[in-house]
Amino acid sequence: MKKLILLLLVVLSANVNAQTESKNRAGNSLPNNMFQLEMGESGRFFANVLFKNNAGVDIGDISPTFSLSYHNRILPWLWMGTTISYNQEASVTSMTFTDGRLVDFENFRTMHQLSFAPSIRFSYFDRHNLFMYSGIQFGMRWERDQLYVGGIGRVNYFGMFAQLTLFGFTYGKNFFIGGEIGFGNKGVLNFTTGYRF
Repeated sequence: MKKLILLLLVVLSANVNAQTESKNRAGNSLPNNMFQLEMGESGRFFANVLFKNNAGVDIGDISPTFSLSYHNRILPWLWMGTTISYNQEASVTSMTFTDGRLVDFENFRTMHQLSFAPSIRFSYFDRHNLFMYSGIQFGMRWERDQLYVGGIGRVNYFGMFAQLTLFGFTYGKNFFIGGEIGFGNKGVLNFTTGYRF
């Protein structure tokens, strides 16, 4: 019986300890929910700059990637949630071969991408107004292509969506602004704003 009471006291003590650790230095409870709106370059911008001369593809109009995410704190350092993203791009492909097989080929393409991805975030600094994290998102992407080659053709297909956030931060207690640096479908740089509660 004494062992059972001792075990119960240890469990209660650990629970009180965990609740105490979930408070920041100012004595306020850390928020457990976060809505975030993100805007970033689409990830194709750098590919266009680096490869357009080699591939003959000139991406002329790229919208920012707009994302809306929700995260919930599971552990003091672990957040889980979902992200919805959208972007649009228009491109022109032109090729000219000197061997006589293809001369002055050109097509126009408009592509819309809508993505849904579960998201995991690892926070390593959460004090007062500053929150720093890394994370990963992996899910599905729906694409609708409109091709203009002697008429209009539409193609719908599914692909993979992935984003690795190497460094992210937010500044502000409840309403916040911030930024992310990473690689993937959302791009290299993202600017964020949102609300924690």
